Parts: sequence; structure tokens; C-alpha cells
Amino acid sequence: MYIAKFMFENINKIIRKLLSWHLGILNNWEVNIGLEGRYLKSLLSKDLWKKVLATFSGSSIEDNWKAIYACCDLVRELGNSIVSKFNFIYLIEQDIKVVDVYIRLRI
Repeated sequence: MYIAKFMFENINKIIRKLLSWHLGILNNWEVNIGLEGRYLKSLLSKDLWKKVLATFSGSSIEDNWKAIYACCDLVRELGNSIVSKFNFIYLIEQDIKVVDVYIRLRI
């Protein structure tokens, strides 16, 4: 769990960056998410904010794993949305490898 938790901390930073880009695309790059994403709740749709909240871990190990997988799902969703706006390709193979690492760590 320690290694997964370490990776989890880095994913949260990436999620904030992806949310910033997502909101930038929607708002012609004229929006500021604030320090550490302070304004995200007021800027995101209720549905997307609910997905962000799911990435926060709880006190049990199972809650932590649920949050990690919620992070993976959110990165995939945001990543696909962002790359489509710029005609890039989402690297699903890399996504699968990352999720596979978490699955192997959990076993």
C-alpha cells in the first residue's frame, strides 16, 4: 500500500493540472483554479466535482483503493477529453499499464 499511496499523491497533482486544462479549454483559457485547486468546486459541473471528491481517500485501506481507481478513471476521462480538443491521441496502452501496476500492488 505504501508504494500505491506514493503514486497516488503524484496522481492528484496530475489531476489538478488536467482539471486546469479542462477548464481552460471550456473557458477560453480565462479561468484560474486557485492555489492547489481552491476554486475547483465552484468552477466544475456537479457531476465532475463528484468524481473529484471520489478521488479523496478515507481511513480504511479499501477506501484508499477506491480513491486510487477513481483517480485512474478521472485521468482517463479528462485525458481523452483534452487530447480530442487538440487532435492528439490518448495513449490507452500507457493507461492500461498504470492501472495494471495498481492491480498488481493490491494483490
